[in-house]
Amino acid sequence: MQFVAGITPDVFDERDIKRVRESDTWLRHFLLHKKYQVADAVKMMKTTLAWRKEFGVNDITEESISLEARKLGACYFHNQNLSGNDIYYFCIKLNKKGDSEHNKNARLMIAYMLDNYQRRKPLQRVVALLDMTAVGVTNVDMDLTKFLITCFTSYFPGMLEYLLVYDMPWIINTVWAVIKLMLSEEEQKHVIFCKKSNIQQYVASSQLPRHMGGTDTYKYRYVDSVLDISDDEEFQDSEDLPAGGDNEERVPSPAPISSLPDIAQQVPSTSSAGAVPKKQVNWAATDQVKEYSLTPSPTVEESTFPNAEESAEAVASSSLKPSSYRITIVPTSELQFTRPGINQDASCSIKLTNDQQVTLAYKVRTTDPKNYKVKQGRGMLLPGNSDVVHVTLLAGQEIKRDKFLVLSTKLNSDNMNPRELAAFWKSINKSQIHEHKLRCHEAALDLDASVSQLVTEAPSLTTPVTSSSKSLPSDAVSQLEGRLATLEDHIFRLNWLLKTVVSLLVLVIAMIAFK
Repeated sequence: MQFVAGITPDVFDERDIKRVRESDTWLRHFLLHKKYQVADAVKMMKTTLAWRKEFGVNDITEESISLEARKLGACYFHNQNLSGNDIYYFCIKLNKKGDSEHNKNARLMIAYMLDNYQRRKPLQRVVALLDMTAVGVTNVDMDLTKFLITCFTSYFPGMLEYLLVYDMPWIINTVWAVIKLMLSEEEQKHVIFCKKSNIQQYVASSQLPRHMGGTDTYKYRYVDSVLDISDDEEFQDSEDLPAGGDNEERVPSPAPISSLPDIAQQVPSTSSAGAVPKKQVNWAATDQVKEYSLTPSPTVEESTFPNAEESAEAVASSSLKPSSYRITIVPTSELQFTRPGINQDASCSIKLTNDQQVTLAYKVRTTDPKNYKVKQGRGMLLPGNSDVVHVTLLAGQEIKRDKFLVLSTKLNSDNMNPRELAAFWKSINKSQIHEHKLRCHEAALDLDASVSQLVTEAPSLTTPVTSSSKSLPSDAVSQLEGRLATLEDHIFRLNWLLKTVVSLLVLVIAMIAFK
């Protein structure tokens, strides 16, 4: 690919070069993070690869991190937010400002855990939860904080869903003023400050420790790895499947916290005026995620019926409802989307065939309606007839854990208009509905064809780049750091004065007592 041409081992790590050439998923993270501005994405990729070689990310192992740091529990993955994103928990009060050995191990651990997480779950995002309970100035190290922020904004693109800062004391406001300079206006929107009174808007009480108002009694304990990242997620069936508008069916996203797409693009609803409000459908992610290489997306005409292995997977994804209501679906288990170029729509089709001896009604639903446009999403099929449902993944949107659900049931009438069909779906008993779930996957983008012309205008990949965090106004940083130092001095003097006053009070009380 010309997008990665010119990357040489003398500038970058050979293992990263191999990953760039083989993992289009990784490249897409850079494009999405820079909103498909190819020149900016190339520059960011160069900076990231140069930093990875300089920092030695590929050579970090468990043994590279001191046993004391591994046992400390200053950062670890545990629980999920309301959207199902894994939580990367940071206990800030365990930090030791000015301790060079502690800070070195903290950096190694952060880089090691983020790198391994992104390799294991390349399409997943995380929520960083900074627990600032009982934190003082001596716990906040500016350089370590800058490193953490830079990891998410520069070195691991597309990984952060949002940053939750819990119970930040007023005395740390100066630190936040410095951090704000490192973030763009868009990135600042993803930093959320919360307290015990409102954190459950983002994380359920069962996923929160008790001091945050939750019920989780988990205590960190190092056993044999800091990479305690669960790959198994509970699969939840939908509770209700009401009727909607006419031929385009949308289902609200399962979480109250919207995802943070790199390019926001809202599609207007085409539901009729009499549409019934839609209810929530919750589905969990698949248990494994791979970094996919470029593979063509089969068309409806090219698709074939499943072999034995695919049949077993199709049965697992299909609910145990009356077989007489089942529609034959092609593809059987996964919808594969392929974009013709950068920032363009990706399309695929679902072929539905009625092989039964009765008329069937069908309806197609999705877990993330803002990402898709569905045509012919509801209809009826006479015996032996077929329909094709066209699904479009909108430009600028990315697939995370999206799924589609195809519903089918017996229809007693061969002639219903859209409004009658909508009323029928509203009244049908759930036990009479057959459900079939389809995963979504976006095939790797043909970067060679779509960006080769733009890459020639981008900065050369052969030019060495030194890793650096986002440039900051030096005068502003110096001024803020000076204010922080002054604040620390005032705190020290106040502590000394307080101890003196307490000592005098104790002395006076003792003198009065002896009289």
